[in-house]
Amino acid sequence: MKRLFWLLSLILILLCNQSATAKEWPAKTNVPLNKVWTITFNQAVDRGAISDLSVYIMNVDKYISTKLAVSTDRKTVTVDAEPDYLPGQTYTLFIHKYITSNGKQLGDTSQLTFTTVAPSIIPVTSILLSQTAINLAIGDSPYTLVATVSPENATNKSLIWNSSNQMIATVNNGIITPLKEGTTNITASSSSNNSIFASCNVTVKAKEITVSNITSIGDLVKYLNLNFTKLETPMGTWRFTHSYIENTYSFFPYNYWLQTDYLWSDIGPYDIKYSIKYSDTQKEETKKLLREYQQNIASIAIKALPDKKIQGGYYHGGYKYPSIHAGYYSTRFLTWKNYTGKEDYNTSIISIFQWDSYIDDYDFTI
Repeated sequence: MKRLFWLLSLILILLCNQSATAKEWPAKTNVPLNKVWTITFNQAVDRGAISDLSVYIMNVDKYISTKLAVSTDRKTVTVDAEPDYLPGQTYTLFIHKYITSNGKQLGDTSQLTFTTVAPSIIPVTSILLSQTAINLAIGDSPYTLVATVSPENATNKSLIWNSSNQMIATVNNGIITPLKEGTTNITASSSSNNSIFASCNVTVKAKEITVSNITSIGDLVKYLNLNFTKLETPMGTWRFTHSYIENTYSFFPYNYWLQTDYLWSDIGPYDIKYSIKYSDTQKEETKKLLREYQQNIASIAIKALPDKKIQGGYYHGGYKYPSIHAGYYSTRFLTWKNYTGKEDYNTSIISIFQWDSYIDDYDFTI
């Protein structure tokens, strides 16, 4: 009686026949992902003997789903993986010895180990950022820079993000956080080829302060030094700088003393009071403009810091001999406050705007 044996054929488009009687066939490499295996027997096999228990494929210890088809003459069985094999993986095809032909067993279990083709590497050719230059301000919410990697089906689309000056701004996966005034270059480069990259120039500026976002005495002074620096009057130009003193003692009635210094002005309160160079009309108009200017400052301060007791006004002072802190002098006029009481902090109460001329060197309130 003839002994049952089988031929294992590898087919892509054309069928290539190959036979063996050994229990383990020589390993195959670079097997296509859609490979269909064809097993050819020298005799017709029993149809009931072909199943996923007698012909199967494994990847390490995992069974691979396959579709088995037996030819009409029952001498050929095709094995098709569903879905296709994964690239660069090793599999084993088993043909179990219990396959029979007219009740006679195949004899030995045979196996074929094969490795699929390695995955194709599609390189990154370009990176495009959503912006090439942006302006941020200290305190802004983090800004997200979006990178588009081409081609879309590149094998490795991961990026390495970098900031040329992390003191100015940091970047994490495209999310930029501004920290300090200055400029920095944000770069996204391909992790597989650092010669492919794209950059965005980031300029970080100081936070723009408007009346609506003043939240502290520091913000207020910055705003005033940007927007309240000069006043044109009939007597000449007044130039101002603004500063503050924070009170920490109970014997002063306020939280802050807001000072408008007129050091660099062409004129001063002494000229308003005593100069014969200007007419009374010019002097009165100048006093009126100075009052309105200080009232505007007070309005902004009170609105921005409604729960603070504030004293403000024009002030200039210093030491005649600064190196030894001797000969202190000062001049005040058009002083205002937003509280009642002048004895101490604990008895003063927040109120409305009012002039506080009793401590002024010049009374220009009328």
